[in-house]
Amino acid sequence: MTIENNEDNHDETNNVVQNNPFLNDSTYVNTKPQLQKLAKSLRDASLSYYLSQARRAKRKHSNLNHERFVELLPLSARYCFKIAVFYEFHQHGSDSNSKSLKYYIEAYRNIMEYYIHLTQ
Repeated sequence: MTIENNEDNHDETNNVVQNNPFLNDSTYVNTKPQLQKLAKSLRDASLSYYLSQARRAKRKHSNLNHERFVELLPLSARYCFKIAVFYEFHQHGSDSNSKSLKYYIEAYRNIMEYYIHLTQ
């Protein structure tokens, strides 16, 4: 993947977020205050839920001994993938994107390490 291609994908993602009425805060400007309050409370509740689910998965992941037992690498990859997805759902700033990318990379590393173990 070239840098130009990656920048194009980033621009497309920004356009999708800006054009999506559910992802943009300016959507609620012309609605009634009750609907604004409901939308904000639903959004806050969902953000809180995904953050708590990410923490729960991180706790389970940290309890694994996947460094010692190669057989646990697929489970570790699964938890890393879940954590990354939950951070993407949370998506509250660029910090969540970097966290999700970190866990996607770790999941990929675990899968590759397990594949190498299987082929030896």
